[in-house]
Amino acid sequence: MHRDYAPKGVKFYYIYKYLAHAGAKGYVQPFSLQERLLHIQEARRTLGTKIDWICDTMDNDLKHALGDAPTSEFIISPEGKVVRRRAWGNAAQLRRDLEDLIGPTENPTDSDNLELKTQPPPEVAPKGIVKRIQRPGGMKPLRVVPKTNPDEQPFYVKLRPQADRRLLSTGTGKLFLDFRLDPIYRVHWNNLVDPIRVELQSPDGTTATPNPAAGPQVEEPSDVDPREFLIDVKGWNYQQPIQLTVDYFACNDKQGWCRPARQQYEIHLSEDVDDGYYVTPMAHGGVWPSFRGPSGNGISTARNVPLLWGPDRNIKWRAELPEPGDSSPIVSGDRVFITCAEEQGRKRSLYCFDRSSGKQLWVRTVEFDRVMPTHKTNPFCASTPLTAGNRVVVWHGSAGLFCYDHDGTELWSRDLGEFRHMWGYASSPVFYKDRIILHCGPGKRTFVTAIQLASGETLWQTDEPIEGNGT
Repeated sequence: MHRDYAPKGVKFYYIYKYLAHAGAKGYVQPFSLQERLLHIQEARRTLGTKIDWICDTMDNDLKHALGDAPTSEFIISPEGKVVRRRAWGNAAQLRRDLEDLIGPTENPTDSDNLELKTQPPPEVAPKGIVKRIQRPGGMKPLRVVPKTNPDEQPFYVKLRPQADRRLLSTGTGKLFLDFRLDPIYRVHWNNLVDPIRVELQSPDGTTATPNPAAGPQVEEPSDVDPREFLIDVKGWNYQQPIQLTVDYFACNDKQGWCRPARQQYEIHLSEDVDDGYYVTPMAHGGVWPSFRGPSGNGISTARNVPLLWGPDRNIKWRAELPEPGDSSPIVSGDRVFITCAEEQGRKRSLYCFDRSSGKQLWVRTVEFDRVMPTHKTNPFCASTPLTAGNRVVVWHGSAGLFCYDHDGTELWSRDLGEFRHMWGYASSPVFYKDRIILHCGPGKRTFVTAIQLASGETLWQTDEPIEGNGT
């Protein structure tokens, strides 16, 4: 793509964001901006590319501003407007976008003919020496704060703590401590001295077992395998972090040194919303992209939120809607979206508000010339909209399925047929990879369909075998 379109004036950039797959190919999360820049240098070496990089801040400001997707793609016009936005990278679609915006190229470059001089990740010592711990399934990464100044002594080893669901919800459960050597420093464990040692300083009322804990004795003089610990924790109050101290030796054979290191961490009993891979493209605690949130379970990972509110308590702003409704608001970036109907469903609207001020930015109304049945407890526009990337999708039942960008421009619409039922309609679309999944019904025609987000094209449809009497 770069070879074909850079001569036409298109500038290409990689964005270095928080690692979506910490531990992949041995690479771990950096603790400083300097380490992120070293990662970019390492990426240039291993990928063999000369495309420029943009490095995000340590607060991940760019990641959050761009929608929190791990491998997103954006095309930005010379005027600074996002003209294409994709939550998941798609090379074929990106080429089609550039062909639409710039024009096709003669003899498009095939990736097999690039002949990039790629390099493997560094190998400084044997691996596969130390047996891995069998950890419980479904563990979530916790927020960890390195307390030792990395400018005084680098964190040659990085900690990634994880908690099982029970520990996260009750304060009692399994804590998994995963220590990995950072390959940017080209170091290995020194197994000729005492193994790694970990000590936890728990808040009052909290117990951790075993504590302290020591790593395994390894016969090989050196290796680069992770050092793992599974800790039983009881009575952890989420408001108080656990303090961790780790002692280890790291060696760099090329530079000819072995050094002892003592470093401290602060572990919080709250999920690190930036860590790891999420199928849903917006996983940050401040984003609510669809019905019941980013994980579909109604649970938010946002921190420091008010627990009580009322007409005059913890209300930042309020906005009037023309009639009552059952749909939920969704949040993406600086925008809030919600649906509302008027005139017995003859007008079905999607509203967009500024997240900070509550100012109405736009409303898009679909006129519908029929009065459909619904229950008095289920007003029209009960379906919650969905946002993915720079698009927002809303299903208005018999009035159709509509896709807009965040500025309110209609991108496509679909007539999925009539859905007539005494209870009305209420199912909400969900997003999966590059498509929308929607249950259409109830009524004489009830089915589940997958629709391409980019184009509105139907990918598949499965009819329910009997007349639908409910969703």
